[in-house]
Parts: sequence; C-alpha cells; structure tokens
Amino acid sequence: MEYYLLAQSEHVVNPIKVIGPNLEGYPHEMTHRQFAGLEDAVVGYVRYDETQEIPDILSQPTYMVSEAIKKVLAMYDDNISFKAVQIFPNEQSQIPSVARAYWIYDCVMEECIHADAIKLPNGAYQEIIIDKRKIKGRNIFRPKGLQQNQLVVSLAVAESILRRNPYGVSLKKVEMR
Repeated sequence: MEYYLLAQSEHVVNPIKVIGPNLEGYPHEMTHRQFAGLEDAVVGYVRYDETQEIPDILSQPTYMVSEAIKKVLAMYDDNISFKAVQIFPNEQSQIPSVARAYWIYDCVMEECIHADAIKLPNGAYQEIIIDKRKIKGRNIFRPKGLQQNQLVVSLAVAESILRRNPYGVSLKKVEMR
C-alpha cells in the first residue's frame, strides 16, 4: 500500500494568517487531550489582501484543513473527529470571497516510525520512514514522535483529495519498510 504526507505546499508563499482571541495557545502538534479541550467551533479573523493565498491546508496557528478535504477524510475514517474554525476577513466587503470554515482534526496516532529513520539533533527526522507492519492498513493516521503535525494518507485518500482540485496542497510519497 502506498502512503503520502498531506501538507501545505511549499509553493504557497503568502497564506492567510488566522488570528483571534479564541485561537491563542493552539499548539502546532496537538495531542488527543488538547483536541478534546478545544471548543467545537471558534471564530478566527484574517487581514486579507490580494497578495495572500487561501490554501486548502493551513499550518498556523495549528494544522487545519478545508471543508473539501474534511469531507474526504471523514469518508475514509469513521473515527476521525473535527472542530471548526470559521474565518472571516476584517473587511465586510470581502466576506463573500474570503469567509470559510477550516477544520482541526483528531485521528489515530500510530507508533510507526521505522528504526531506519534518521533522527536529527533537533529532534526532527531527516526523512520519515514508516514501518508498514505497524499501521494495520489504515487510510489515515498521524505518526507518533514527530515534532510537527504530519498527516499520512493512503493512495486512495490522496487520489480522492486530488480529484477535488485543492489549492496549495502537497502530497509527498512516504517510504515504507
């Protein structure tokens, strides 16, 4: 089975920045307990101008996905949970083109980093290598022990996401051993 890291594309140079009092302290790497402590829905704001991009994945203040990606993830994983961040621009005239919901997700975390993966002095991995014996054929999961919130999806999920023509999304093949 093939797997891919789902992330914001490195080609997104100026993504919108979501701010708001309800978003203070959202950790970049969220645990199940931290997710459970979040409100079901919060409001965030953006100071939007035409130079900014609105990708389908945001990585700040925490990892969030668009409605289209949320629907795909929910289709492939009955146990995944979501909490909403409804964003609005600070200018009322921009609401029709900018306002949208993003979703923070909580899914299975697997202890699946292969022993051959090289850990750097800063705690990050040079390259993520997944131990295929430990993932139990899952379509969606997060590897435990990573510094960043990394979502790994199966080929079927990746293809389903790509069929929806997302903007600013990267799918990088993960090495399996």
